[in-house]
Amino acid sequence: MIKKAAAVKGDIEHKKAQVLSSASGKLAEEMLKIAKEHNINIHQDANLAEVLSTLEVYENLDDDLYEAVSSILQELYIINKNLP
Repeated sequence: MIKKAAAVKGDIEHKKAQVLSSASGKLAEEMLKIAKEHNINIHQDANLAEVLSTLEVYENLDDDLYEAVSSILQELYIINKNLP
């Protein structure tokens, strides 16, 4: 069972990112189901989801947290760019 999930939108060019959504329990599972249905790449990290879920929706990540997730965002952008 997924305990928490968060969706993040990043802007690598401007070095900023924000939380678009976060949920726990069954709602988090539904979030992941919808993401999979729309071919949105998922990175599973329970600790990161825990931290991101403490932020308000549309709140920008602070510099330290952005640095922690930027490599993940970059990998996901590369994967998305190479999808058909």
